Amino acid sequence: ANGDLITLYEDKDRLFKEELAHMRGPQMFSSFYESLGATRDYFYKFPSTPVTNVSIKPEDIVVNVPFSGEEIFGKYMDLNSNFLEFVNISKKYLKDQDYLQYLDKFNTFFYIPEELRATKQYAEYLENLWDYLQGFFQRVHPLIDTKEISKEWQLDFASKIRSGELRSSRKNGHPGSSQPPQPLRLGMFNDSSELEALGMDRLKEGLEALGLKCGGTLQDRARRLWSVRGKKEADIPNSLRAKPKAVKRKLDQEGTADGEDGQDGVSDDAQKLIATEGVAWNEFRIGLLSEVLMETVNLTRRHAEKQQARSAEEKEAEIREEEFGLLPDLPEDGAPAGEEDDDDAPIYNPLNIPLGWDGKPIPYWLYKLHGLGIEYKCEICGNQSYWGRRAFDKHFQEWKHAHGMRCLGIPNTKHFHDITNIADVLALYATIKDTLSHELFTCELEEEFEDTEGNVLNRRTYEDLARQGLL
Repeated sequence: ANGDLITLYEDKDRLFKEELAHMRGPQMFSSFYESLGATRDYFYKFPSTPVTNVSIKPEDIVVNVPFSGEEIFGKYMDLNSNFLEFVNISKKYLKDQDYLQYLDKFNTFFYIPEELRATKQYAEYLENLWDYLQGFFQRVHPLIDTKEISKEWQLDFASKIRSGELRSSRKNGHPGSSQPPQPLRLGMFNDSSELEALGMDRLKEGLEALGLKCGGTLQDRARRLWSVRGKKEADIPNSLRAKPKAVKRKLDQEGTADGEDGQDGVSDDAQKLIATEGVAWNEFRIGLLSEVLMETVNLTRRHAEKQQARSAEEKEAEIREEEFGLLPDLPEDGAPAGEEDDDDAPIYNPLNIPLGWDGKPIPYWLYKLHGLGIEYKCEICGNQSYWGRRAFDKHFQEWKHAHGMRCLGIPNTKHFHDITNIADVLALYATIKDTLSHELFTCELEEEFEDTEGNVLNRRTYEDLARQGLL
């Protein structure tokens, strides 16, 4: 090591002296960051370049990064593997969905049909999803004790599963309790065919929750549910409602079940419920943990939406920017940046040129090319001004011009295009009416009759001669 230091200070190749001279003077900050950026770019392009004068051997360096490239140091979530697993197990029961739709609904389970919830693959999917969410939460928040939170969740789960607020993972529900039917969020569906994918049992449960008739085929139940979408309870017709006795009997059963539930040994009951209600317990804690990570979930969805419109080079540049960061932009005098940007300064626009997508005036040549400095006035629209030929031509099909023509009692057709004066419009309309009146068929003048002698007369002449008895 001493020999290496002596070699550096001797500076036989004079590189050390050049670097010192380059970093002195008023431009020292900009020079330093330029050199740092060039060094980073070089080693990024050539990562296998051997490094000299390093006391630590490369094989002794252990890099332990707890996040994947898609997660970008915990900023986003990587649910691609869980998405593919869910698509594979649900393709027989649900319609196909993309990754963005999955991110919207992966923490809600009301639309999952009972046939799918009863499968072993669905239980494994929930376990894998919970393992990932729990691992991601611990990596992002390593100081938070998840055991205490899990205890509160277990007590809450036990009380809700006994009261019937949660859907049981077994067909008959929890022993000793009566599960009230769970309603469906009809606003999440687009038509009745999507409701049919939930199955007859789930549709029956949704109908019972609304107090509707639950008989009929799968299509009948789906159409009955779809017919009450967006309606209040008072607006539902009586023909769709179930009999009052059946509804009352169900409510009585729920009240009896609630009264029988005890509060002794809550922790033991919670452990037993978690053991028997594995699917419901996983759905419950996934939903709660997703609420804690909701900000990250929203960022992940926006990030995935942006990634679909980016090229491979843009994605690589983003990852590089997140890993290395951006070097500060320094002014030419070398002073640290901190002053306000020019974008915040008031815009100088004396000609009142329209603004573009960036909030700045469009180029003047473009302003002249489209004739945006020419004003067109329309008397029919209340002397409204339109700047540019394109806006003027477009306004003839807009509601304001159509309303003005309707007030004049004139149809807004192509005959009146480019006419903005009320007098000209009325004159043209009178001319068109006069022209059409001559083209119309007049029965009294053009309908022909023939007398006994073979003379051809129009209708009016024939009727006059007939009244006089001259025919």
